[in-house]
Amino acid sequence: MTQTPLSIQQTFQSLPPFDQLPDSALNQLLQSAQPLKYRVGQPILRREVLTQQVVVVLDGQARLLGYDPRNQQPVTLKRLSRGEILGVVSLIRGQPCETVIASTEV
Repeated sequence: MTQTPLSIQQTFQSLPPFDQLPDSALNQLLQSAQPLKYRVGQPILRREVLTQQVVVVLDGQARLLGYDPRNQQPVTLKRLSRGEILGVVSLIRGQPCETVIASTEV
């Protein structure tokens, strides 16, 4: 069996909250979208760097990390998968605060 990947527009149309957008708004949003790939172990977001973008996981899995204040060792707070939106908290706060690392190819 051959599986054909969905277009980026079809993918976003199936993900909440993007599935609630009118087609014109979704098309406008996708004009500035840039598909990226992350390898296993590669950082998607780092708590030291304020990014000016929001990342939507379309495929694969990642880990949201926190740091134990006693020893600064990373601790997995949440496993992230398809449809998760990353980077919003940092943008709202205006300060980098999220660390996300790819667990599989994302």
